[in-house]
Amino acid sequence: MASLRTLSSRRLLAGLGGIVVLGVAGVGVGMAVSGANPPAPQPLADALHQAATGAKPTGVTADVTFTNNLLGSAGITGTDPLMSGASGRLWIDNAGNMRLELQSTRGGLDSQILVTDSEITVFDGSQNTVYKFALPASQTTGTHTARTVPTVEQIQSRLTGLATHLDIVGAIPGTDGNVPSYSVKIAPKHDGGLLGDVQLAWDASNGVPLGISVYSTTDPSSPVLALTVNDIAYGPVDAAALHVTTPANAKIVNVPVPAKQSSATRTKTAPVTGLSAVQAQVGFTIAAPATVDTLPRREVRLVDWKGQKAALVTYGQGLGGIAVLERPAGGTASMTSPLDQLPRVTVAGVSGHELATPLGTVVAFTKNGVSFTVAGSVLPLAAETAAGGLS
Repeated sequence: MASLRTLSSRRLLAGLGGIVVLGVAGVGVGMAVSGANPPAPQPLADALHQAATGAKPTGVTADVTFTNNLLGSAGITGTDPLMSGASGRLWIDNAGNMRLELQSTRGGLDSQILVTDSEITVFDGSQNTVYKFALPASQTTGTHTARTVPTVEQIQSRLTGLATHLDIVGAIPGTDGNVPSYSVKIAPKHDGGLLGDVQLAWDASNGVPLGISVYSTTDPSSPVLALTVNDIAYGPVDAAALHVTTPANAKIVNVPVPAKQSSATRTKTAPVTGLSAVQAQVGFTIAAPATVDTLPRREVRLVDWKGQKAALVTYGQGLGGIAVLERPAGGTASMTSPLDQLPRVTVAGVSGHELATPLGTVVAFTKNGVSFTVAGSVLPLAAETAAGGLS
């Protein structure tokens, strides 16, 4: 049986999807303790070792707050708590099954997410729709080998390695969620684009996460995305708390999830890279200038886009780089796109659509029979300038 602290990354990452993946994957709970005091200061490696060796909780019940400022700047609003942010409740049992309920404040129905070993259920109250994602069967056998907790020296060695790429500040003593806690701030040292830092907090005694906040360089004072614990308690979770109740007339949508191939059946083929090689494979002229918005071209790669041969052209390094997806216009893969509902913008002499957020920008347009999608953790002007340089 999986413990809460070692909940599988497959369930966390596959289960929550998009924005909520980021939130729930990083949040847990701590026991409600009135008047808790910060723990004693200590090095980050020691604080992490202390967390790893603490007693595991048997279950979690928590009041949480979800903050979502990602799409507000793009003019996208609505009654959906997943889109606008909300307060709610979180339950996790000893087997790692979890349910998040976010309460609508604008008269709509609550939104809920339930994650189990076999399925993810997402109820969008604003659309009265239930999305079901069947998870592939676990490859584990049921016999679990106890994990060896790294020593303080081993943890410090790993932190030292990470410090070549990341600025790491912590452990910072605090009282997140009304419990003694430590937190850490992590930021990319180079080519971080618009990503400012990510702040993580956890229970000082047992390492259960207490919150995650993601900041943009455009506003370091307010998080773009955050999930934080307000009131929390440990203990067994009633099975009824891990059940999603939906209206009888709710629409059911079964979302296919690609099965993960085993290493024995996976066919390995060398990727097709290089402008000439990719150009020979696609039925359109690839736009791949040597630079866009001063960023040098890094790679041209052949990719499959919904059954179409397409070209992925990348510029620059790290999160501050720009990626350009080029594919034939028209056809079933290009008939509709969520970007079609976004505000219009003129790029490369034609009308396109743009999604601008505090963490990055996406620009989509069609020209000369080719559909372009330009994306990067850059400001709108940089994305638009890059798009204009493709003509």
